[in-house]
Amino acid sequence: MRYFKILFVIFALCFAAGCGPRMAVKPGYDFSKVKRIAVLNFDGEKGGAAADIFILEMMSKGFDVMERSKIESVLREQNLGASGLVEPSTAKNIGKIFGVDAIVTGSIIQYLPAQRRTVFFSSGDPLVITPGLYIVERGNDYVIYLTDAEIGISARMIDVETGSVVWVASDSYRGFSTDNTFQGVILSLVDSLSSVFPKKR
Repeated sequence: MRYFKILFVIFALCFAAGCGPRMAVKPGYDFSKVKRIAVLNFDGEKGGAAADIFILEMMSKGFDVMERSKIESVLREQNLGASGLVEPSTAKNIGKIFGVDAIVTGSIIQYLPAQRRTVFFSSGDPLVITPGLYIVERGNDYVIYLTDAEIGISARMIDVETGSVVWVASDSYRGFSTDNTFQGVILSLVDSLSSVFPKKR
């Protein structure tokens, strides 16, 4: 049993890592003028959770981020889009209402949570190893497998003055833990966003 637990930890460390985000930035854009940011819900499954984790990770990097629940409440009252589809006119309205310089939003482009599967077999039957499944526990007549979580997210920052996308990035991770994989993708994207801002002295 201890052997399988050690293997689980090793595989978790190997597969939780991604290959780094793809990123594009608007040429010549002055990110130093962005002082306060609004994060809107991301499109797709777990979009609200993605926005919440994005806010947490951005704040840990020193960004001034507005409370999301207040934004969504006002957006509903004003009949403005609260999803990742933000028109230039909507971005300008959000900037005026909330006093923010930019909006961050995005989409969950892939969400496959990790799953546990139990396979029962008769004593003496050979153990069949299925590619893509990892053994986390083995008994006399059963094996518990764990499938990988696979999560992909794209994010973008929109300037509220012009409605232009000034930063966009996407990344995907694969790992044993759904929560850790989800957080790992977002942390990678926030690091990508942080890298385009002037370094604080």
